[in-house]
Order: sequence, then structure tokens, then C-alpha cells
Amino acid sequence: MRYFFLWIAMTLMSSLTYAQQPQYFNDYSSLMTVKSVDFEYLVTAFNGTESTSGEIIIALVDDDLDGKMDVYKAAFIPSNDEIFPYVIAGFYAQKLIKIDLVNTDKVIDLLFTDSQWQEVIKANKSYVSKKGVVSVKNYATSVECDSRQYYAEITAFTLDFEEITMSDTRKEMHGC
Repeated sequence: MRYFFLWIAMTLMSSLTYAQQPQYFNDYSSLMTVKSVDFEYLVTAFNGTESTSGEIIIALVDDDLDGKMDVYKAAFIPSNDEIFPYVIAGFYAQKLIKIDLVNTDKVIDLLFTDSQWQEVIKANKSYVSKKGVVSVKNYATSVECDSRQYYAEITAFTLDFEEITMSDTRKEMHGC
């Protein structure tokens, strides 16, 4: 019983320490504004849409071992990360490296024609990427699996030049 009360006390204290941990953001140059802050789940969400050039990388896996590659994760690496808010000090400070794109179906629709996507699937590569101008909305940051994550929804993509890069060798895009 004593351990049960200790566990309850530690649980309550840990949630209180999260609420007391401030997050300090960089002096970002976009017009995004804070929409909401949830200290329980360590989420900060922003209003606004932002566009910048960069690279979208799609990680592919053969989850069910049927020989067909499926989308595991899509991420955007902006050329100018200073237009996006990122945590520079405070709880789990982490510079923005990539923005996970949560609407992967839309990523595929915006980046590829049906025939191009079938070629990508047939190539059986682990990664495919394209460079261009990307617009995102519903940008947010949270702490998951003991690391800070940044994510958003893609709204538009304009191709810089017609080039698709595919490879099997790239630093893995981890997730929980």
C-alpha cells in the first residue's frame, strides 16, 4: 500500500513539473501565432499557413512482406528553418531539423501522378524525395518518446525541377 501511495505522489508531482517547464521559442519570421498550449501533453499548436522551399522525403517499408512498399513516414526539411517556431530553451529544447507531414495521402497526391507513384513503388527503394516549395498548416510541436517532434499538414507543393531521388541509404526517419 505504501508503494501505491508513493506511485500516486510521483505521478502527480511529475505532471506538476511538466506544467512548470517553460518553452522558449526562436525569433521566427513567419506570421504564425500560438493557437493553443497543452501542458499535460506538452503540445504547442500554431495558427497560420507558411510556405518555403525545401525537400520532402518519404520513407517506404514493406510492412506486410508482400513485396509492395507502403508509406511509413513523410517529412519536410525546410531550406529556411528560421521561419518556423522551434524550442530553443526549456523543456526538451530541440532545433527544427524536419517537419513530419501527418497527411501522407495528400503528400503522395501533390508530389506524384498515379503512373509516377507506381514507378516509385516498383523501384522497391526505401526512400524517395522531391524538392520544391511546400506550404503547411496546423504546425505544432510536442514531446513524444522523450524527444521533441515538429509536425504539420501539407497544403500545397510546387516542384522546383523534375527530379525524383530514390535510395536505400539514408539516415532512418525514426518514430514511436
